[in-house]
Amino acid sequence: AIGAYRRTDLRGQFLEQLGFKVPDIINDMPGGNEFFVTMPSEDLSPMDVDALVWLDIGGSVSRLKALPLRYTMRAYKEGREVYADPMLSAALSHSSPLSLEYALDQLVPLLEKALDGDPATVVPSSAAVGLAPVK
Repeated sequence: AIGAYRRTDLRGQFLEQLGFKVPDIINDMPGGNEFFVTMPSEDLSPMDVDALVWLDIGGSVSRLKALPLRYTMRAYKEGREVYADPMLSAALSHSSPLSLEYALDQLVPLLEKALDGDPATVVPSSAAVGLAPVK
C-alpha cells in the first residue's frame, strides 16, 4: 500500500523542522493510525506536494513504477520526487542522533535539487533507480 506519514510521526516532524508542511488533508484523513495513513492508488492527489519523498523499506521501486496515477502528479512531472533508498529511509525511521545527521547529509542536497525551480534538474536518487521523469 502507498501511505503517508502524518505530522505526529517522527518523519513528518523531521520534514516540518526543515521547513516543509505535511498537508492538512493527510493529517485529517480517516483510517490508518496516529502516525500513518494509507492512500488508495486511485487517488494520490493528497500526496501531490512541493517535494515528495518516497521512503523505500525494500522493494518499493517496482511498486512505484507500477502506479499509473503517479505519472499524472505534478511532483513527478516537475521532477520534485526524492527517492530515499533503504539506508536513508532507515535513518529517517530510526531518528537517532547519528541517523538524523546522516539523513540531513543525504536528504538536504536531494531536496535542494528537487526544489531548485528548474524541472530539468534531475534528482540523482530518483534517476539512479529509474523514477525520474522521462524528458
